Amino acid sequence: FGHSGVGKTSIASAVWSSWDSAKFWYTVRPKVNDNSQSLLFSLAHFLNMEGAPSLWHQLISDKGKVSDLNLAIGCLKDDLTFLSEKTPLFCFDEVDLLGNLEGRTEEQDRVLEILDVLSSIVPVIFIGQQAVLETSKILQLAELSFSDAHKLLDRELSMADSTLIHKVCEWSRGNPRIIK
Repeated sequence: FGHSGVGKTSIASAVWSSWDSAKFWYTVRPKVNDNSQSLLFSLAHFLNMEGAPSLWHQLISDKGKVSDLNLAIGCLKDDLTFLSEKTPLFCFDEVDLLGNLEGRTEEQDRVLEILDVLSSIVPVIFIGQQAVLETSKILQLAELSFSDAHKLLDRELSMADSTLIHKVCEWSRGNPRIIK
């Protein structure tokens, strides 16, 4: 996790791109797909395409809706266990948009419950400005130091003026996206 523009999604995307097995990417969009129905439908489709159809079949039998979250999670676990030898990678971007404890909806809690189940079975990358789930490893990205910003600017612009670089670092607060 880390501030906007420090490279969280870029790093996760590099890992995702280099993954040799099946991979799934889901970006949380508030009021669009930050609900269990959208997440489970997306997961069911992906898992079905990978040869693990339990959740997909359950959704079809429920006419595309999740009528029993516990049953859906059971099917999800079955599918993930079936795929565990393939070691699929799941990436969830903007997870922090699911809200903090005080502002979180019941539906967002369901999404977090599903994500927690996923992370207990398969490799998962959660991307956000703050951690909202417990994980085995946390990588917090910070702003660039003056030295690193100097290297970036020198590489990108062949800029060697230390005074100007210092001003850019102060203005950008070391945020790589702003520096670029």
